[in-house]
Amino acid sequence: MTIMEAISAADGLRNNHIDEQIKKAWLSELDGRIFYELIRPYGKQDEFTGYGADTASDTALIVPYPYDSLYVTYLEMQIARQNNEMPRYNNAAVVFNEQYSAFRRWYSRNNVKPSVGISFPTRGN
Repeated sequence: MTIMEAISAADGLRNNHIDEQIKKAWLSELDGRIFYELIRPYGKQDEFTGYGADTASDTALIVPYPYDSLYVTYLEMQIARQNNEMPRYNNAAVVFNEQYSAFRRWYSRNNVKPSVGISFPTRGN
């Protein structure tokens, strides 16, 4: 899913007047969280620099299909929060947390964390 696909899908589901750059910043925050909480601990040494005003709208987001629907739910959740629609926010938050957990479980099952070399001192004779 690309940045624009996520924003367009969320806009189609939830009528709002929130600027596209704000939604892009929300997606950047989420992908930063995904990168640093889930992907980097598995040995990825790159940095995530985020999505700014100069980031192309057709930039692919991190989470692959079929887990990428979490982006749309995340945007719905943030839109509801901005509009002070707490019941909608709470509902979207529950769904988002389920989607995020499903992706996290899938990612951890399909990737191997690098082993940490632990050595114990031996007694000298």
